[in-house]
Amino acid sequence: MFDEVKLNRERGSVWTLSGRKILSPPLVFHKYPSVLEEEFGKRAWEMFHSIVSKEAERMTYKFLDSAPVSKYLREKNPGLEEVIKLVLGLLEAEGHGVIELVDCQLPEKSATLRVVNSPMSEEYKERIGESSRPVCDYSAAVFSGVFSAIYGRELACVEVKCSAMGEEYCEFKVILPEKKLDYQLL
Repeated sequence: MFDEVKLNRERGSVWTLSGRKILSPPLVFHKYPSVLEEEFGKRAWEMFHSIVSKEAERMTYKFLDSAPVSKYLREKNPGLEEVIKLVLGLLEAEGHGVIELVDCQLPEKSATLRVVNSPMSEEYKERIGESSRPVCDYSAAVFSGVFSAIYGRELACVEVKCSAMGEEYCEFKVILPEKKLDYQLL
């Protein structure tokens, strides 16, 4: 039989009533590219990010084009920031943590996202311990795809703070792709 599912919005996670986490990809999404990197070099991370980003972009288009959302957008004609919050709300409901749009000056500059209770970093800390680098690569790729779909141009996302490194929350910068290296060096 199927377990009943509940959404814990404050924690930003999805659990079954038997206590198992539904969205629990951190070890897969962190370890799999690590294994690929050992085998194929740094290019494996770039491939992983590209694949996840393109799929998130495709799914965002599909979500925004769905009948109920499309109708809402036509009737309410919300601003760009409201559309972003709508999509981020969907990501929260899927269990990506509690996501806050802190600042948005796109497409010219950047956007800042804060994620509390990121399932990637929470499970990493629980199973592996504290990290020496940001571990939410999957989330960064998803945010990259989501913002690329919303703005209709390629945007990159890098994690600049990670709770797996002892920070209070994870923080992401959505930026123009050519500025990515600058943020990776922070």
